[in-house]
Amino acid sequence: MTDLSSGGFTSGVATKGNELGILAFEVANTIVKSSNLIESLKKKNITHLKGTVLYSEGVQNLVSNDFDELLRLVAADKRQELQVFSGEVVRFGNRSKDFQWHNLQRYFDKIIKELTPQRQLNEDAVLVVDQLMGLVQYTSELYQELQVLDRLEKDYEQKRREEENSASSSKGDGLALLKTELKSQRKVVKSLKKKSLWSRGHEEVMEKLVDIVHFLLLEIHNIFGGADDQPTKKGATDHDRRLGPAGLALHYANIIMQIDTLLQILRGNILIN
Repeated sequence: MTDLSSGGFTSGVATKGNELGILAFEVANTIVKSSNLIESLKKKNITHLKGTVLYSEGVQNLVSNDFDELLRLVAADKRQELQVFSGEVVRFGNRSKDFQWHNLQRYFDKIIKELTPQRQLNEDAVLVVDQLMGLVQYTSELYQELQVLDRLEKDYEQKRREEENSASSSKGDGLALLKTELKSQRKVVKSLKKKSLWSRGHEEVMEKLVDIVHFLLLEIHNIFGGADDQPTKKGATDHDRRLGPAGLALHYANIIMQIDTLLQILRGNILIN
């Protein structure tokens, strides 16, 4: 999908022998962020946001009753999430042995200036994320099984040292059992490494991540336009222009309302008694 020939990247076969390895766990967390952001931008969720959430009494009273202002807040939030995700992609790119993935921020800035809709990119990006999330699941399992393997290796070494200093007639039985468990666990880990992001080529995954950033840049623009670029009310700070803090305020406001309701009930019971 990615095509940046003439000053850009060239899509092709990923360089072999350059597996993600231990970096797979960081990449998995980054992929989850992109999946969550894409889910929040789906048509049904945006429709619910615009038609219900932004018109709710809590948001109207605690945040703003100006719909355009609320859209600017949401757009700023989504672009901030994308900035975090794309920043991690840039960092992974800089760690690649292939120089075409270095300094990706320049490429992303170029996309922002052009913002040309691409239907195929839309369809492919969603499919790519779904495929990557399957690898993320195996990567999560690998992380857990590596912890089990680490524990077994420590138990085995401890048991081996104990038996070296032991004169027991049953010497070797416990060690043999642990050795069998250790061998089995290593097979589990080896299998999961093949199924997970661990064994995927760095360049192969980078191409997919870049396409996802490209898609998200276009998708957020298609949904919100330049909403968060519009001027907000005088005196507003960057902190005020994001819905995140406002959402937290709403959470605490709900707690206060519940406490107030309980107090009213208690007062009523006292009066009755």
